[in-house]
Amino acid sequence: MGNVETGLLNGILYALRYASQGKWVVLVCKDELLPLCQKLFASALPLGSNFSGRTARLGKTKVSLVSVKWPVPFPKGFSALFLGWESAGEGAGMKPWRMAAGEIISPGSL
Repeated sequence: MGNVETGLLNGILYALRYASQGKWVVLVCKDELLPLCQKLFASALPLGSNFSGRTARLGKTKVSLVSVKWPVPFPKGFSALFLGWESAGEGAGMKPWRMAAGEIISPGSL
């Protein structure tokens, strides 16, 4: 596994741990990395998780995976974690997601 894959997987695992606190997390992925993010996300889910292809239900909470280029289809108030950027700055397409999120999380904010 290369550095990119390891970084993405670490972010996904962090989001799953964060969601275990009862928070809805939306993973916002760089568009060009979306197929890899989907593969890693599906492989990181606990057995028996209900996964629709975009959202996994984990008990009473959920984690969703989207492309940064998609329109925001969710109501405001979710926690967002950006995957594929060195920092959650003002990368292309991030603004609508940043505005809709109730909070921006990153590994280390637990």
